[in-house]
Amino acid sequence: MTQKTLHQTMERVRPLLAIALIVVLSACSSSDDRAHDYRISHPLKVAPETVSVALGVTTETMSLNSADENRLHLFARDFINRGRSNLMVSVSPSSIHVGERLRALLVSWGVRGDSISVMPVLKQGEIIEMSFVGYKVTPPECGDWSSGSNFNWTNKNHSNFGCSVQRNMGLMVADPGDLKNTQPMTNSPASPSADAIYTPDPAATTSSRALTEGASTGITGSATSAATTGQ
Repeated sequence: MTQKTLHQTMERVRPLLAIALIVVLSACSSSDDRAHDYRISHPLKVAPETVSVALGVTTETMSLNSADENRLHLFARDFINRGRSNLMVSVSPSSIHVGERLRALLVSWGVRGDSISVMPVLKQGEIIEMSFVGYKVTPPECGDWSSGSNFNWTNKNHSNFGCSVQRNMGLMVADPGDLKNTQPMTNSPASPSADAIYTPDPAATTSSRALTEGASTGITGSATSAATTGQ
C-alpha cells in the first residue's frame, strides 16, 4: 500500500472514528443529571397527617386509668418528636378544668405549655379528644434487581442503587417533617464554649507550675552559689 493510498483510506475512516468517539463519550455523560439521582429514583413520600387520641377521664377524681395514661404519655412523646401544630385538647365546657389539669400533666412530661390549646367543644360524655398535625413518611420498597449487574454502555445506575439508603433514612428519622421543611436552629448556649476556652487544663497547669518552680529553684541555687563563691 502506497503512502497516497494510506492517506486516502485514513480520510475515509476519520469521520467514522469521530462518530464512534461521540457515541462513546455520550454514553459517559447524561443530558439529565436527575437520572443518576437515587433520591428521585427511590423517593421518600412525606405527607401531613392528623394524629389524635381519645381519653376517658373521671371528672369526680380527674384521673385516668393506667391504660389511658400510658396512651397519653406515648401521644405526648410523639408530639414532642414530630408535632408541627399546636396540641389541641377538646373538652366539654363543663370539663374545662380537666383540660387544664391535663395541660399541667403534659408540661411535666416535657411538652411546652404555649403549644397546648384547650378548647371547649359542645359534646356529651367525659371523653377528651386530643390531636395535632405531624408528618408521616413512606419509605421505598427495595429489592428491584431487574437491571443487570454487568457492564453497561449507558452508564445508568442499577435499578436498586441507593434504595437502602433512602429506606433506612425513612425508617430512622424522628420527625419526617424535617425531610419536607427543616425547623429553624436554636441559639447554642455560650457557657459550654466559654468554659472550654477559658477553663485551664489541670495537667497543663500542673506541668507549667512544675517548670516554674524548677526554674525558680535553679535561679535561687545559682544566686546562692555565686554569693558563697564571692565570700
